[in-house]
Amino acid sequence: MTPMLWTMIALTALTTTACGGYDESGDPLDDQEVAETEQAATNISDCATGETANAVENISTWGTSDSYKREGFLIDFGCPSSRDTTYVEVPVMSSQVYKYHFVVTPSGPNWSANTQAKCENLGFATRVQRQLSDGTWESLKYVESHGVWVAVAGACAKPAQFSWDRVNNHETSRYRVRTWAIGNNDLHADVTISTANFGPP
Repeated sequence: MTPMLWTMIALTALTTTACGGYDESGDPLDDQEVAETEQAATNISDCATGETANAVENISTWGTSDSYKREGFLIDFGCPSSRDTTYVEVPVMSSQVYKYHFVVTPSGPNWSANTQAKCENLGFATRVQRQLSDGTWESLKYVESHGVWVAVAGACAKPAQFSWDRVNNHETSRYRVRTWAIGNNDLHADVTISTANFGPP
């Protein structure tokens, strides 16, 4: 397979929409160095329900990063009463103007497709929110993407990972990342939510 053909597949996977099949009603890196110190996510609850976060990633300190992985198997079989969407809350330091980095990556055995039908069933959506002073959440960024079958290559261009930076100019003390990924056979993919504090912009 030629390099040009693989480039076409990669570019196809970057196609995103702001609406479509992602249903939140049931709830359901770039090349930059992220940080020097990695912390462990806290308050982990893989089977969280309602508005409870699955984990808290604290990156208030400049130079820290954090990540949390939720397995698709737990969503489908280990936590049958939990929601499909994975939530991570991210406390930050509102008194400092820092740039924060958000990355969400789907993976796992269900995140593959060898036929057109399975490829087109792959779906991945991520939303980043900030908490307002009254406790409500405001949407800042939403990206949804789906698998695209590249017939000439006989291969699936899977949805690309989500990557986004936000400068917190005293706007909030807490962000929230919500994500959902459906793999083949209508089973959920694993999702890893990674965050980092890049310091002053």
